[in-house]
Amino acid sequence: MFKKLIFTLLTLCLIGVAKAQIQKGNLISILNPTKKQIHFEFFNEFNDMMSLSIHPGKTGIITSELPIVVYNGSIFNKKLFLLYPDDSLKVSEINEGVLNLVSPLKRRNQELLLLNASNHDLNNNALLKLPSSFTNLKSRDSLLYKRYIASVSFLDDFVSKHPILPLTEKYIRSFNRYDYLKSRVEGLNSKAFYSKSTSATQIDSLVNLKRYLNCDDCLNLYSYRQFALAYLYYLERSAGDEKIFTEFRDNFSGETKEFMMFNLMKGYANKKRQTFNKYYDYFLKECSNEKYKNYVKNLKIEDIKPGEEQLLVNSKGIKISLSDLLKVYKGKAIYIDFWASWCVPCIEELPASKLLASSLSDQITFLYFSLDKNKNLWDAAIKNLDLDPSRHFLVEGDFNSQLAKKLGIKTIPRYIIIDRLGKVISEDAARPSSKEIKGILKNVMQ
Repeated sequence: MFKKLIFTLLTLCLIGVAKAQIQKGNLISILNPTKKQIHFEFFNEFNDMMSLSIHPGKTGIITSELPIVVYNGSIFNKKLFLLYPDDSLKVSEINEGVLNLVSPLKRRNQELLLLNASNHDLNNNALLKLPSSFTNLKSRDSLLYKRYIASVSFLDDFVSKHPILPLTEKYIRSFNRYDYLKSRVEGLNSKAFYSKSTSATQIDSLVNLKRYLNCDDCLNLYSYRQFALAYLYYLERSAGDEKIFTEFRDNFSGETKEFMMFNLMKGYANKKRQTFNKYYDYFLKECSNEKYKNYVKNLKIEDIKPGEEQLLVNSKGIKISLSDLLKVYKGKAIYIDFWASWCVPCIEELPASKLLASSLSDQITFLYFSLDKNKNLWDAAIKNLDLDPSRHFLVEGDFNSQLAKKLGIKTIPRYIIIDRLGKVISEDAARPSSKEIKGILKNVMQ
C-alpha cells in the first residue's frame, strides 16, 4: 500500500518535468583550462550516445534545447552532471581521471554536485549494491526499492541544506524514479524471469510496469528513455517482429509510443535490414514526429549490387561515385582518412590532421571517408567537431562496402595515400600525429 501511495503521488507531482524552461539559449559551453584532454559522453534527443572531446585550453560546445546529463570518468568511477541550456562552465580539477565542473553561479554549483553526491552515496553503500546476477526477482525488486527510497531520502536531506531550483529538484526526483523503474524492467530480460521459481504475480508486476510509460513530457529524461528502451527490448523478445507493432497500437500512445517505434526502426536498420525495409513505409505513416521520420529516412540506404560503382554521400545528402570524386582531384596526391563518429582514436587524430592539412594543402588533398552506419550521427559529428563538410563523405555500405572490403579495412582509423597519377601507394599509411607522415607526404608530392 505504501509503495502504491508513493507512486500515485509521484505521478501527480512529477508528470510535468520541465522542458527547456530553465534557460533561454540552447548552447552549453565547457572551458578546459587543464593540460589534459577531457572527454564527456551524453545522449541526445534521439538517444544516440554523443562524445565531446575538449583539448587543453579550449572550450567545448553542446547544443541542446533541453537539460541533459553528461558523463565523465571510467565505467566504475563515473561522474554525472546535470547541465542546462545556456550553462557556461569550467573544469575545476582532475583527480585520477575524474573531474569537477564549476559555474560562476553559486546556486548552479550546488546543483552540479547533486547527481554526483547521490550517485556516490548509493554506489558506496555495500548494503544497497546489486549482485551481478539474481535468481530471485522478488528479492531483487525489494533491494531495488530500498535503493530508490535511499535516493529519495538523500535528496530530501540535500535540498534541506542547499538552495536549488524547485525545477531542478523535480528533474532529479523524476530522474531517480525512472532509473528505479528501468532497473526493475531489466528483470524482464533476465534468466530469472523465465525460471519456474518466479511466481505469476511477480511476472505480472513486471510486465505491467508499462503503465508508467505514459509521461511524454519525461522524454527529456535519460532514465525515462532507458526505461522505455528496456521495455522495448522485452517486447522484441516476447512479441517478435510480427506482433510488436500490434503491441504498440494496443498498449502505448503519444510521444512515448513514437519514441519506442523510432528506436525499434533504428535497431532494424542496424541489424535487420530486411525487416527495416518491410516496416519502413508503415513507420512513416504511423509516426507524426517529423524529426523521427527524417532520421529514419536517413537510414534508408539502397544496397549496392555486384559490379556497381561504389557510392559516397556528401554532407548535403548527394551521392557521388568514388571514381567521379577522384576525378575532381586528378593530378593531386590524396590522403584519405577512414573514420567514424563513434571511434575515439579517430577523433583524437583529427586535430593533428587539420594542422597537417593546413601546412600541405597546396599539393595534398585531405579527404575523410566515414564508415558510420548511421548518417545522422555522422552529420552531428561534422557539426560538433567543427569539420569542413566539403571534404567529408559517407561510404555507403560501411564496413561491408566494396571499398572497405577491397582495402581490407576491418578496424579504424585507417589512412590511404594515392599519388598524383591516381595509384594507391599505401593502403595503411602513418597517422596524422606520427612524426614521419609529413616527410612521407612531401615525398609523394615530388
